[in-house]
Amino acid sequence: MAPPAVSILNHFTAPKLQMLETRRAAFQTIHNKVVAEAKAMPNRAEATFQNLKNLLLQATADPSISKTQLDEWWDALTREFENQERRYEYAVLFRKLVNEWVETSGHGRLASPSGEDFEPVGRKEMHEQRAQWEKYAITEKKVDREAIRTYLEDLFGDAKGQALMKLREKTGMGESKDKKKDFKLKPLSVEDVELAIAGVLQSDIFTGQKRQELVKLQIKDAVLAEIADVVNMDLTSLDSWQWEPNPMTVQMRRQLNGIYRAFYDEEIHVAILLYYIGCEWGSRFNEAFKAFYKAGWIHTFTTLDGRTKKRWEKFIGKTPYEKALTCLRETTFGRTYFMSSKKQRPVNIKEAMHRLATTEMLVNSKLHGQFTMWATDFKWFGPSMSHETVCTVLEFLGVSKKWLAFFKRFLSADIVFEQDGPNAQPQTRKCGLPLSHVLSDTMSEAVLFYLDYAINKWTYGSFLYRFHDVWFWGQESKCIEAWKTITEFSKLMGLELNESKTGCVHIVDKVADGLDKKGARALPAGLPQGDIVWGLLRLDGVSGRWLIDTKKVDEHVAELGLQLKACRSVFAWIQAWNGYFHHFFRTNFGRPAECFGQEHVRMVIKMFQYVHSELFGDEGVTSHLRAMIGERSGMRDLPEGFFQFPVNRGGLQLCNPFLALFAVLENTSKNPAAKLEEALDEAKAKYKGLSNAYEIGEVPATHVGFLKEDELFISLEKYMSYAEDTSEELSVACWKLTKVSEEEMIKMSPELMRYMDNTPDHPYWRWALELYGPEVIERFGGLQMGERELLPLWLVAALRSERTRWQG
Repeated sequence: MAPPAVSILNHFTAPKLQMLETRRAAFQTIHNKVVAEAKAMPNRAEATFQNLKNLLLQATADPSISKTQLDEWWDALTREFENQERRYEYAVLFRKLVNEWVETSGHGRLASPSGEDFEPVGRKEMHEQRAQWEKYAITEKKVDREAIRTYLEDLFGDAKGQALMKLREKTGMGESKDKKKDFKLKPLSVEDVELAIAGVLQSDIFTGQKRQELVKLQIKDAVLAEIADVVNMDLTSLDSWQWEPNPMTVQMRRQLNGIYRAFYDEEIHVAILLYYIGCEWGSRFNEAFKAFYKAGWIHTFTTLDGRTKKRWEKFIGKTPYEKALTCLRETTFGRTYFMSSKKQRPVNIKEAMHRLATTEMLVNSKLHGQFTMWATDFKWFGPSMSHETVCTVLEFLGVSKKWLAFFKRFLSADIVFEQDGPNAQPQTRKCGLPLSHVLSDTMSEAVLFYLDYAINKWTYGSFLYRFHDVWFWGQESKCIEAWKTITEFSKLMGLELNESKTGCVHIVDKVADGLDKKGARALPAGLPQGDIVWGLLRLDGVSGRWLIDTKKVDEHVAELGLQLKACRSVFAWIQAWNGYFHHFFRTNFGRPAECFGQEHVRMVIKMFQYVHSELFGDEGVTSHLRAMIGERSGMRDLPEGFFQFPVNRGGLQLCNPFLALFAVLENTSKNPAAKLEEALDEAKAKYKGLSNAYEIGEVPATHVGFLKEDELFISLEKYMSYAEDTSEELSVACWKLTKVSEEEMIKMSPELMRYMDNTPDHPYWRWALELYGPEVIERFGGLQMGERELLPLWLVAALRSERTRWQG
């Protein structure tokens, strides 16, 4: 059974199918009549006269119109009939494939076309991961609350001025004598409810019918006002608030990366209430943490001390330090990565962090001849978070007892698993954070804010980069201190670092003492062992390149094969394919960027060739789909553009990863390190100009009085040693290296440009049109394969908006 909203759209688009059949029948009747009459007539001139009156009126009187010309008119008319007939045929085929998607959406698995039964994917893994989740969730994790308080007091003991007091004022007010200052939420408006519904939908808490009901609520103002009233009633009685339903049903859902996650199946009004509270507290904490970041953290906008700056400016003049690399690092962290969960899409932050780490590896290796970095993450972070830890850190921030009591009820739901049936015995959750709730994110950020500050303080100004994964890089001594800090913090807070995702590298730019037989430098004591991984990539400590982990790819390819077999419709198959190739593989192979270089793009191209070969051999994905559609419809001679073109052209919009990769291949730097060399050469040329000016007496007017008559100009070596603090050229080069590669906007042929209306003017689609457009034009007389007004595009958009639910 299709979801309600999809059924409604299907009902409204059904007349399109009826209209399509009516038009097609009328067209066929006229077409047959014209052809029959033409065949019965003794010559083409008479046929043209009967069917092309305007042209024939002239042809009967104008002897300059030859039989050849009349034959050309007839051929053109015949081609147009044939093209129109194909457009109707493909519109019908498109509609049938959409109907198949509607009818099978929400159903279980199906035997594959080859006759092989689909094996439930990940069933064993689901039970294993559920058992692990349960082990965390229902076991109370004790921590030493007094030790945590002592740690935090020591951490903030010498915070600058009144920064800590202001932090507490902004976050909670605690048990202030002035009760009016305790944090109170304003009542929800209809606009607040609309924003909350959009946020809940994005969080993916709900699936199926409940999700569709929430979608429908967005367009009903009267219902939104009623929801606001109900939620506001809950806000006034938070002292007695409880989860609904009670006990809470837990659903285990498989994610694209193979991990199962536990979702609560709560009531809609509860989800809206919790989203609103989470946003309000998140905003409050965010404001407070940013204020403390400015006032209480150690900032390094330049590493030059006052004396060095004075001497530098004596020779060079006033320097825009704010445009140099050291200052760029500081401002980038504050704007992009500090409290990053509130700023951008998660995948954007994660990818940007990957590019930044790679760029820092390049620049440090070039300037200092070495680079040290470690990475890790927290094992089962959300499920393993101690409730005592959360309450202790919130209490330290000054959160009141009233709100702490509410937060404890939020954390401690009575739960049962959906798979256990209606008679399952409920258990009280004693550990961990409810998944996909903004309030949970707010609590975890509050805990990790202390870690961010501890790293900054004990490393004297360095930053911890974290978003799912945790990264730190810098001088070897600082890396050791940072690792010591995170291990102590984790143990104290009841968290565990994930050994399988923990690693460290020390990359050297040239052969030096301490290298082992492989050419990599042995890590000193105090740093973790293991490889640094990102997605499906592993950082090679010798070459400094990110390499694809083929073993992991093989695991995901096998999983993809099983997921594709489970699809009950062609469009569902394409959705699954696009999920892997447009999102999962594309992201986890590392999106092409200047810092990775052209060699990385070629590596990804080869890996996609390998994946295609593993799935289909020499057949290819479109050949496979062509056979699937042929079995369903009998239509087998389908042009390549039918699979590759966007849906508004009547295509299936199958993701082709090669198009995007070849669109950036030639635009990506062949040698990323060369950009740094160019910047340093520019800095040296600038030095030469300054040195020459000094020698002939041209010095900054404001500093003439400070110079001694025979004082030597600063040496080139000393000048270049300050590059990170003074060189705008180096800063610009590093900034460019962090950017994704630009896709080439291919120059299209004049013939294709005639048909560019209503097609996305994007490099990807331009490449697709240039490759597959000529065949489509030849068959259909243009780039439109199905009559656009008869395509159920809104229905397709609704179906595609529902997240793919992976089998298992």
